Amino acid sequence: MPIDILNTQQLDHLSIKQMPEYFNAHDIQLIYTAKNPAWQFNILSNKWQLGTKHTLYLDFLNKLKIPITTWVALRVVLASQAEIKAFGTVQGLRGAIKAIGDDWKDNLKFQSAFNKSNDACKRKLISYFRELNKSYLIELLPLKEHFKDAINFIKKQSYPNPKKLKGIFDPEKGIYTEEEVREIHEKLRINVSNLLKKFKNNEVPSLKLFEEFEYIVGLLLMLTIYRRPIQLTMMKWSDILPVGISFKENIHSRHSPAPEFDSEFSDVGIIHLRIFKAKRGYGFREYAELRSLRLEPEFSKLIGIYRHFYKLLLSNSLSLRGIDLTEEELEEILSRCPLFPEQQLFTLSFSTKNELFSAIGHQSDSMHPISSNLIAALKRASKKLSLSSSRIDSFNISNNRSRHTVITNAIEKGLSVVQAAAITGVTPSVVSSYTNLDISSRIAIDEAMAGHKVLEQFTRINLSELKSMDGFVVKNEFDDVQGTLRDDNSCQSCQSKICKPLGCYGCGNFSPFWEADHQSNLAKIEQKIAFNTGSTPDKFTLRKLEISRLYCQATISLINEAKLSEKGINCFD
Repeated sequence: MPIDILNTQQLDHLSIKQMPEYFNAHDIQLIYTAKNPAWQFNILSNKWQLGTKHTLYLDFLNKLKIPITTWVALRVVLASQAEIKAFGTVQGLRGAIKAIGDDWKDNLKFQSAFNKSNDACKRKLISYFRELNKSYLIELLPLKEHFKDAINFIKKQSYPNPKKLKGIFDPEKGIYTEEEVREIHEKLRINVSNLLKKFKNNEVPSLKLFEEFEYIVGLLLMLTIYRRPIQLTMMKWSDILPVGISFKENIHSRHSPAPEFDSEFSDVGIIHLRIFKAKRGYGFREYAELRSLRLEPEFSKLIGIYRHFYKLLLSNSLSLRGIDLTEEELEEILSRCPLFPEQQLFTLSFSTKNELFSAIGHQSDSMHPISSNLIAALKRASKKLSLSSSRIDSFNISNNRSRHTVITNAIEKGLSVVQAAAITGVTPSVVSSYTNLDISSRIAIDEAMAGHKVLEQFTRINLSELKSMDGFVVKNEFDDVQGTLRDDNSCQSCQSKICKPLGCYGCGNFSPFWEADHQSNLAKIEQKIAFNTGSTPDKFTLRKLEISRLYCQATISLINEAKLSEKGINCFD
């Protein structure tokens, strides 16, 4: 950019329509290259294509009542950022520029507009002008000179940090209670179990059925690795390898940045994931997280099933459009495909194999969904689960709420700030806000909700009715009925390591029987807790026992209250 681009006295006498001629006459740079080098844009255009799915619209600048010099300067600001920053960063700065509006025309109006702006807008402007002020690039001197008053004003402003956590125990936006976490896991377990029954081993699934599976896997992955949806959109099949195989060495994975540390070898069949960073202006698949993430055996197996049907559908859709691939070619193109693809991957036609391989590259965002589309799809999948709890009629699986919950749980269990931060891939400073939370409030919510849930589950069925419900009743070792099941099939994939009926307390599928001996069950639960605490405890089993005890106690308490009420009523008969 020539030094005099914003200092030419003739500039303010020209109109927007005369800008192309002016730029050409003075040999001023018109074409810029985006951070993604595959894309270029004209600085005077109102539509900048910065990526496959990333378009920046600037027609609002033409409507501002500002000097033409400022009009050019703002475009140069955005162009210089688009060359080096991720699209989200440039888009955010565009929003901040638009928020100031006509008040870019003089410094006093700019200061007034800045003070009225929200914190997000202030952060964008402060970050940019601080960066501009520190720059030693000679090309940016005209911008520094043009915005010198704004820079001097910004120097005196404090950076508005994001607000501290608010409403962390709010039923709609705060952390999930343990009841709600169990509800999520239970509904997902049942949904996956029912969904897998619809697939046949080597039969190509319908696109509709595949997408249903795709977004359930997306929800499970979001809840398992606690990463943002935008990070899920970056993932390709080359980011999934068996533990023991390095991302730096694998033929399909070595084309992208690799983690410094791979997960160590463990059980056979375990997979580990490569995750890419999404904040701080990082580009698409530009920087991998330091360590790969290892998945548990059961989820690794589910990912394998998902991959099998993904591969079948992809191969079939390409074959129907005249592209027949060898097994080696199919594995190669699959490794380049997104983990959660757009529908057009299975519907788009390619004239040749070369066109197919050119369209889908190792680092290309082709066929990858944008973050907002994946979030919307995951929300739809979550709604279909019909999640509910004692404190709220319905709720959805949310990335933010899940991350809040796991960090809160980590702090509650005594993990350090650094350890808690590692779980979700955030910085320790982000987690420090959680250390002052009143965790006792969380426990109080769970205890209060237990009574409400048990009250809803109670069943007053006589013995003659129970006899006709064989297969839908829960019995103890003495063949005494302890409760009923709403759906016997949902118990088939139950992961509870506690036998019936002890493991049934607190489960939404179980309704305790009024006349059962719950006191004996409570005593057995207490014995198991004492044994597990005294030996080397299995944390999952111990936590499940504690939950069973909580709900069994609530069951006994409600039965006793009801029986006392009945006696009181009978006294007046």
